[in-house]
Amino acid sequence: MVDQISNPLAGAKAYGAAQNLGVSSSSPSLESAAAGPSFGDILGNGIKGVIDNVKESEKMSANAVTGKASLLDVTQAMSSAKLSVDSLVAFRDGAMDAYQRIMQMPI
Repeated sequence: MVDQISNPLAGAKAYGAAQNLGVSSSSPSLESAAAGPSFGDILGNGIKGVIDNVKESEKMSANAVTGKASLLDVTQAMSSAKLSVDSLVAFRDGAMDAYQRIMQMPI
């Protein structure tokens, strides 16, 4: 289930992160799809983005302890990191489910 985003800034960050993954709302033609990045590149960039997002939230938490960040900033960073990790886990679960279905197909 998808959690409702109560903060518009976190929603905008999640949308931006999805755009950085190479996800688009329009379906590309076959010619442009062949010239685009590979699946491995998209996956690698997505995982790197999630790791960077989690590191940013940890840095924001450390800044809050030292008094350099507000509680709102920490909450936004943690919510963004949670959304990123949840999206990555959902993608992993979908990929594993697809793999299991393919392996169960009769030859």
